[in-house]
Amino acid sequence: MELPVLFSAPGKVILHGEHAVVYGKAAMATSLDVRTYVLMSASCDATVSLELVDLKFSHSWSLTDLSPFIESYRPLYAVGEPSAADQAVQEELREHVVQATGIEMGTVLGDLKVLAARSFLHLLLAICGDQLKTCGGVQFTMTSQLPMGAGLGSSAAFAVAFAGTMLSATGKLTSIFKPQGIQQIPEILKAKIATDVLSGSHVSAFCDWSSNDLDLINKWAFTVEQIIHGTPSGIDNSISCHGGTIMLKSRQMQHLEGLAKLEILLVNTQVPRSSKKLIAAVREKHDKYPEIMRSVLEAIEGITLHCQDLLQRLLPCQQVADVTDTTHEIYDQLEEMLTMNQQLLDLIGVGHESLTQVCRICRSHGLSCKLTGAGGGGCAFAIVRPGYSQEKLTKLKAELEQVGYRCLETRIGTSGVTQHCITTISPTE
Repeated sequence: MELPVLFSAPGKVILHGEHAVVYGKAAMATSLDVRTYVLMSASCDATVSLELVDLKFSHSWSLTDLSPFIESYRPLYAVGEPSAADQAVQEELREHVVQATGIEMGTVLGDLKVLAARSFLHLLLAICGDQLKTCGGVQFTMTSQLPMGAGLGSSAAFAVAFAGTMLSATGKLTSIFKPQGIQQIPEILKAKIATDVLSGSHVSAFCDWSSNDLDLINKWAFTVEQIIHGTPSGIDNSISCHGGTIMLKSRQMQHLEGLAKLEILLVNTQVPRSSKKLIAAVREKHDKYPEIMRSVLEAIEGITLHCQDLLQRLLPCQQVADVTDTTHEIYDQLEEMLTMNQQLLDLIGVGHESLTQVCRICRSHGLSCKLTGAGGGGCAFAIVRPGYSQEKLTKLKAELEQVGYRCLETRIGTSGVTQHCITTISPTE
């Protein structure tokens, strides 16, 4: 194995179409340049170590610990075709994680740790297999900018970043690395990952993958999503892997090309919610008022399709230096679409007083806003148009944070899974 290996993968937001997509309507989801990072490096002892920085979890496995599972996973490793292990092996792996780590089950944090460690071991055993016997010690460290359970695709980014890291380290990816310029080590890595590997280093990025490599990473990531969610749609891991924007309708996914990227302010209300309960409540309303709900869902789909058209029209405008009247007109309509969709989502019962407050505060600062995901709390976003000053944005963030919300300036529609080449830069360079 060639180490160290550093990968990152983005989260996702739903631009328009949440809830309507459940009834066969179109929804647009796009990559969010808020990323999960996985670093795989050599260690001096003959163990496999995992540190999940944000979950405050760390554990090491000896080769003796893993040998029985290497044999159980041999059919997957030998074939190399992405697949989840059978249910008996998965249950055995779960029990091993609980017993080996001593994690207390039955708590939100404990259950998350077990799921994460189990998912990690699944990928490790299925992708690395026998290579673990000869690689010496390895250390995996993961940290993320994505909040967990906020509907931003954190589990998919986890899965994609780990799958990419392991596939690259074991020589299963065929794309030739083409550095895209020297960059600073991301602040999140410097702040959270204490390791000599990154000391005095810079990175260059590569994301020009072959379709076969992307397909392989995506398929392995989907097996983790199955472990975590049971029957996932596959949209979260597809966006995290490919980046860009996807249109989903009647369970069919289409990657959209030629769309503008947008600057947004992402706001996390930190209000927990149950997607399952919210979807069930919409279903109840749909069954009670089918004609009315049908009209609302069709209106949401109309907004989704109009947004696609606007982003296609905006792309050439972004490729010229001056902000034209056409650019302003398109942003006006994009903002109107956010406001209208939020009103429709409130109408079907998935709003929340925290989301109403976020939208009101954003509106008082001249920005439009809507929820993203299931609603009932969770996250919202506002489009930050060209010319909106940093001073105004700082004041808006301060007001939102004062009432307990977390804010992040970021972009949508950006690149998917990325490998970062770590290079040591001497002080004289």
